[in-house]
Amino acid sequence: MDVDLRDVVFEAGLKALADLIHVDESFVHIAMILTNLDNRKSEGMTTIMIKFKKMLKSIFLYSSGTPIHCIFITDEESMPVIEKVMKEEMGKYLSESVIEIPLFRDKNTYDKFPKLKIEFAEMAPLISRHRTQINMMKKYFNNHLPEGTVFTPKSGIGPVLLPVIRYNLDLFFIDPFYYLEFPEKLEKLIILDTDTELRTDISELFMYFGKFLAEEVVGVAAEQSLHYHNLATKYRKTNPGSKVGSTAYQGINDGVLLFNLAKMRQSEKYLSMASYDGMERLAQKYGIMGIGGDQDWLTLVGWEMGEIIHTLPCQFNRQIQAYVNHEISCFDTNLELYDMFHKCEHKSKILHFIGT
Repeated sequence: MDVDLRDVVFEAGLKALADLIHVDESFVHIAMILTNLDNRKSEGMTTIMIKFKKMLKSIFLYSSGTPIHCIFITDEESMPVIEKVMKEEMGKYLSESVIEIPLFRDKNTYDKFPKLKIEFAEMAPLISRHRTQINMMKKYFNNHLPEGTVFTPKSGIGPVLLPVIRYNLDLFFIDPFYYLEFPEKLEKLIILDTDTELRTDISELFMYFGKFLAEEVVGVAAEQSLHYHNLATKYRKTNPGSKVGSTAYQGINDGVLLFNLAKMRQSEKYLSMASYDGMERLAQKYGIMGIGGDQDWLTLVGWEMGEIIHTLPCQFNRQIQAYVNHEISCFDTNLELYDMFHKCEHKSKILHFIGT
């Protein structure tokens, strides 16, 4: 019987997050959410699967051999789809690395395949345990616009901007509860969106855990668009002098997250912000009525209690946005202001393709 050596990287079955096996510090732990994948549709390469494949390729291509533990938060139907894609991309990378001429490779790639362990964790029980709080978050951080709403350019000329409705899904409201769900022995966790692509070994991101100050429990880069600047307009009008929504207070983008779970569990400040009452107080104080799920919540945490947030350099979440010109034309903003928010003079380490 032929044995597929790629099988050894997978732990069998769908388990609870609390039952993860590879939780020690010998791995860099990366969590990703991938659900509602249909095996039949995956054959036709849906947008999400195209992005996922690009992400995997970038992890392998820029690996210097750092051991990686991938945790897919998913469902029973999606698990075989993810496993199939992982095997395909591993096989493709390994075969191409043998036949490609090194001279034609990017000089920043390392060509050293990482030690991998892959586990699948079930999302549904997590959501069930936190259903009450998730419902409360949706009250404030969900898309509340009437069906059919569009934003038209102020000039009346040009394409309209449609509000994002996918953030209504439960999966966009679970980050605040990870400190309760992951095993206590798993202390540091990187969370990546599947529309990100690495341009460096994952260890370069992981080292920022070592730069956290005493009270910092979350590492995250700033939002590089005018999104929260626009949402905070009303708050600034009623609170003259507030810097909320301005540069340096422009909100966060959670496409790349560093969670020090061990410190979260001990942080009274974080625990107060992650509580039901704490979330509701934040939402009512700032009144942004966001549409971005737990990203909106974490933005408010940063405004209210910035001392627990470590701001990652812009190059570790370089946001490439497909809708920039439409957003500018639909709101009272201009390209010069956008450039102030989007500015990043450093070479990109992680690209984040938003809306592409």
